[in-house]
Amino acid sequence: MKTNLLNAGLAGLLSLVLLLTACGTRLPVYPDPAGDETSDSAPTAYGWTYEPPSVPCFDSGIRHLGSDLYIADGCLYFRGGTRGQAIPTRLNLESGNITTVCPDPLCAHDSRDCPFYGTVCFMPVELEGRTQFLAVRRYSYPVKTLTGVEHVRVYDLERYDPLTGESTVLEEYDSGMTLIPEAYVGKYRFYVSSDRGEEGELTGGVVRMDLLNGEKDMIFEGQQGLFLLVREERIYMADGETLFSFDGTADDPAGTRRTERTDMPPYTFTVLPMTDGDRFYYPLYEDGAGAVRVIPLDTGRQEVSFPLSLASGWGKLFPADGGFCYFSGSDTVLGKAEIPGYESGEVILYGEEFRFCRPDGSGDRLVYRFADEYASCRPLETISDGRYLYCYYTWWEDPDGDSVYRDGAGRYSFPGNGHSGCSLLRIDIKTGGIRKIVVRADGD
Repeated sequence: MKTNLLNAGLAGLLSLVLLLTACGTRLPVYPDPAGDETSDSAPTAYGWTYEPPSVPCFDSGIRHLGSDLYIADGCLYFRGGTRGQAIPTRLNLESGNITTVCPDPLCAHDSRDCPFYGTVCFMPVELEGRTQFLAVRRYSYPVKTLTGVEHVRVYDLERYDPLTGESTVLEEYDSGMTLIPEAYVGKYRFYVSSDRGEEGELTGGVVRMDLLNGEKDMIFEGQQGLFLLVREERIYMADGETLFSFDGTADDPAGTRRTERTDMPPYTFTVLPMTDGDRFYYPLYEDGAGAVRVIPLDTGRQEVSFPLSLASGWGKLFPADGGFCYFSGSDTVLGKAEIPGYESGEVILYGEEFRFCRPDGSGDRLVYRFADEYASCRPLETISDGRYLYCYYTWWEDPDGDSVYRDGAGRYSFPGNGHSGCSLLRIDIKTGGIRKIVVRADGD
């Protein structure tokens, strides 16, 4: 039965540590020749260098299927571009090699024969002792009507098993999916459904889906909130008042529900924190100033906070060796905007630099400031492996040099919105070096 899953979208994602075994099309990597990155490690293919973090990032167990970047077992997964298509791609962090996730090296990724054709978003998951993939796909099929043939658009959630080459439809949707962060334990996916009844009443709640067969159970009817952490198979969730947990693998998860805290502030209903497993770090931008509020999981300890110079509109922390990174700096007016439908008469860049600090806010230092050839670049989505930041980004082009930005001047480093190319930025948290990774394929 088709359902319509409508969830309020939130930015969020922490690292995903899984094992990937699928092979795919090899794509060339073009390191930026002007890059100023330095490293103590030996260069590999294409002059690539890599140093692993001294301590792996803590895995919160929270995933965001709507994210475009994942780090799993030594690879960065992203939506790469080839022949004008946006397809799942991976970068081997150690070697610098890039391959498509689709196993067929001759696949054009332009028909339903490709397991990732029409992929809107995807994510690797550990199932049955091996890596498989979840993918939200969008496609259409012809339907005969009294007036002719119409094409019906369909969204579905599929599981692809590289070992068998089979795709299994877990759920179909009448309209697109908008996802908030979810929890994954064993073979189960947990998400918050915000379905509404015929009279607009909320009928959703916390749903558990079996990823092997698509079967679903409503385990907490009417419950809304945000997943924060998976620890020892217990899932921790906040609803803006209470922090509670339950056993995700139990036959009756509701029967294992346990209240952890009853003093959760309202922002815990909407802001996804960074966590180390013992504390939740909430980046907040209020009244023109930034701060981090730290809420311990231990009920015997109280919330603490410290100021942090967050850039306006930025509410995310990125784990790093010995602390975390954040985006900071003043806003910059780049020039005049003469773009139909643009929200402002000026092109404004929010923030200008990545910074690092320790978990208590001390030791604050600059990591990288966007300047020179990257002056008009700003990160759109960022993920950290503890040693490096990896970013999709946007930039602005002013070919006339008149500081007037017209339609098409805003560019994106990912395929989509009329852009077929794909590139990423890698920023070394330790040295501040930057490298641009340009992904190309034959025929582009």
